Amino acid sequence: MSFGASLPEWKNTGQEPPTSIKEQGWLPTNRPPAEWMNWFFNRTYTALKDIQENAISDTEFEALSNDVGSLSGFEGLNWMTSSTVQAILDMRTWMIQQAINVRLPPYNAKGDGSNETAILQQVFNEARDTGKPIYFPPTYEDKYGVSSLSLDYSNKTIDSSTLGFKSIKIFGNTKRNTKIAQIVDTTDSILKFIGQVGDRSHSGKITGLILEGITLEGRTNGGSGIYLRSFNDIVIRDAYITKCGGDAIRLDRQVFDPTGGKDEYAYNLKIENVKMILNKGWGINSIAQASVGSVLISNCDIQSNTTGGININPSSITILGGNVIGNAGPGLKVRQSPSYPTSVAFALNVYGTRFEGNNVAGGYEITVEGSWSPKFDGVVVLATTGAHVFCFGYGSGTENAVRQPMIIGGYYAGDKKTVGQKFLDIGTNCYGLSVINPRIDVNEFYDAIQSKDMMDTVKDSGTDTYIILSGRNERTPRTLMGKNLLDRALNSKLFEDTTHRFLLRYGGAMEWGNGVDSPDTNLYRSAAGQLRTDSELVVKGPISAGATSAKIYSGMGSPEGVLTAGNASLYQRVDGTTGARLYIKTTGTGNVGWEAIK
Repeated sequence: MSFGASLPEWKNTGQEPPTSIKEQGWLPTNRPPAEWMNWFFNRTYTALKDIQENAISDTEFEALSNDVGSLSGFEGLNWMTSSTVQAILDMRTWMIQQAINVRLPPYNAKGDGSNETAILQQVFNEARDTGKPIYFPPTYEDKYGVSSLSLDYSNKTIDSSTLGFKSIKIFGNTKRNTKIAQIVDTTDSILKFIGQVGDRSHSGKITGLILEGITLEGRTNGGSGIYLRSFNDIVIRDAYITKCGGDAIRLDRQVFDPTGGKDEYAYNLKIENVKMILNKGWGINSIAQASVGSVLISNCDIQSNTTGGININPSSITILGGNVIGNAGPGLKVRQSPSYPTSVAFALNVYGTRFEGNNVAGGYEITVEGSWSPKFDGVVVLATTGAHVFCFGYGSGTENAVRQPMIIGGYYAGDKKTVGQKFLDIGTNCYGLSVINPRIDVNEFYDAIQSKDMMDTVKDSGTDTYIILSGRNERTPRTLMGKNLLDRALNSKLFEDTTHRFLLRYGGAMEWGNGVDSPDTNLYRSAAGQLRTDSELVVKGPISAGATSAKIYSGMGSPEGVLTAGNASLYQRVDGTTGARLYIKTTGTGNVGWEAIK
């Protein structure tokens, strides 16, 4: 850059004045030494020389935009050196390459609560097309106002050689400092993520999406917080979703139609450390059958939602820890759509989650209407509203059967005052429920408080239910089994049997059958010291009474000289004639001394 005035050249470096002189300045009587004056003039000359040699003109500054992009937002910096300006612009270019900051040019979102849907949708479109992450800087007490934003790949061309559309990361500062709020009445969700609708292949899915560090605030007459469809490998974490008119997280898919080749599916979803509170729908809602498989819901807080906590059709779904509290409907509802194969609804695992105060009296904290092998391990259920704790098998039809559910450990309590409140309410469509060593607090269920009997907290209309209790439960006066459980302690069936082949009742009675018809053989204690069967008892060897050497035998031909037996033994001759059918041993212990009883 050229300057009109020449430099006041001064090359004598002089001597720098002491600090005390610099601080107090010249006094009226001072006569500054020549060396101090030389130092001052030389420093002034040197500083001006640096400016003239390194400063950048307006024209030169503007020319940099040809290489580094728009200079919008950097006007008025032409007092800096060219190298400094270049460094700033290089950093800005690098930042833009790393992520789209919605507050920076060219979008310049304000986050002041105004409707910025159009601007932010442009950001989403650019991110979808370029793969760049989107960064929402903190709004603190304010918000980014929107109607609905979507990351939609439904009209994008599928590349069958790929494993889906490479999606992006959307992130804020923290889940309480960055807020996106729905400020316009709409039934749309705040954020929508949609892959190829109706496409079964991997190539048509959204893949690799990450959403974290954001609050989503809806409207009571608005839509859901997050809507997901046709995806895999998605992570939603460290988010806060509240006040939505629909569900906090809504999972969707098309109606299953195997004859038409429609089997749109989604899998590998991780929802971690997300708070879902005060939404009018569910916390998490799988609105269509088998919407998603292979899901981990970890350490989430799902509270005070109007319809309920979690509504799913499970296919390898794990719920780990977290709280499901104070929802107006069920804390967890597990269902199976009649139109979908029963083999799909399987493998729900719930570990260490706390359910408390969900639903109303007569309803259920946890209801399983259709599923194979769901497991509840170490969960805590405090049914403080009077709702029953568990419900299994009240769906109708074979497709809604609940098979091999299991409850392991955990602590379960009622509200102490609701008559008929149950720990287990088991319907006729539940098969093979196993309950292993739960802590059922009889002092927290009204009926059990009256009877001191834990089994008064169980209603069983299912098939092959087992409750196994070891030792004394905490705060439980006594432990009983059986009673309302059809007296079953052990029940053995083979695959496709309709009835048991062997049954051990809780009182010790045993029954046998062929697995098809009603049991036809039994053995039981009929009185003190008396074992009885109501069927035929066949013994291949001799029968001993009183543990003596006298036994009862049967066979063909005479026993004399053939059968060794003790004195007073009896022999029944099957082929004998009159006067030679029954023999008694009259002497010795050898094979002689048998006499016919005439």
